[in-house]
Amino acid sequence: MNYLILATIGIVMGLFGGLLGIGGSVVMIPALVFAFGENQHLYQASAMICNFFVGATAVMVHKKADVLVTDVIRWLVPAAAIGIIIGVAISNSSAFARGNSYVLARVFGIFMIYVVIYNCLKFRSRSGRAGDFDISKTRRSIPLAILCGLLTGVPAGLLGIGGGTVCVPAQQLF
Repeated sequence: MNYLILATIGIVMGLFGGLLGIGGSVVMIPALVFAFGENQHLYQASAMICNFFVGATAVMVHKKADVLVTDVIRWLVPAAAIGIIIGVAISNSSAFARGNSYVLARVFGIFMIYVVIYNCLKFRSRSGRAGDFDISKTRRSIPLAILCGLLTGVPAGLLGIGGGTVCVPAQQLF
């Protein structure tokens, strides 16, 4: 029965991760808590592994559609990797270790509230359609790409989330 639950969570996570560009952790981690109880560090580690495969697939699809802005990605990805290392180090600190792991789960819950509010506001103000995107008009800035990478990596490493929940809004803002 556990394998069926895990497979279902994985399919839903992959679907939302690929569809929304969020990696799927915002679906996977709460679903695992609901199904199996609280074990934040284990679920975050599992989610990061799954996020890698969702992200790798997304890169292939976006590359095929010729919508990757490689001169931004060249700076964003290494900065995000540094941010992830910082976030994981914070996650493994004594503030969140052993009996304090519930604090990390609460931080994740607060982050989920942000995701819901941001997306509700974005949904209300949505203009245009996905087909209206023109990659040639994308603003390119090395310092802003690095900033987006760091802003993405730290919560990704801390909370085990895919970076899209932070990176997409940050790139839209900058």
